Amino acid sequence: MLLILAAGAGAFTFKLHRDAEHRAAQRAAAARHAAAEAQRAATKRAAAVAKRIETAQQIAARHASEREMETSITTWARKQVSSGLLNGPILRTSCTPIGGGSQNLAEITVKYDCLAVDKDNTDGTSDGYGVHATMDFSTGQYQWGLGNG
Repeated sequence: MLLILAAGAGAFTFKLHRDAEHRAAQRAAAARHAAAEAQRAATKRAAAVAKRIETAQQIAARHASEREMETSITTWARKQVSSGLLNGPILRTSCTPIGGGSQNLAEITVKYDCLAVDKDNTDGTSDGYGVHATMDFSTGQYQWGLGNG
């Protein structure tokens, strides 16, 4: 009888040990799954942040190109004043995109209405010479002409 009790106790102990190992294996698998999910989520968040940074950098580069274009128009208009073709002084140039503009990265070529400002009015408006311009953001090249396009 003692042998039967010892065998039963051994079998019971074996089952408890095996059940504990199974639960530990399940917990380890669940932990690995949770870690993998967390890693996928972190990777997705990092990719989204990288995309937002890239977009912001592209928009900043477009704004820099627009400022360069405005400066170039101002320089040109001042030369026209020096040669007597325009009246001055030219204070600055301000360009406004027609349509999407520099914020819309899908637009490669953007047209602008610009004003080579020669007078600031007391009501906050400005007078000057109308200039039409086109910027090709894929090449960074621009062109303009006097008058509205």
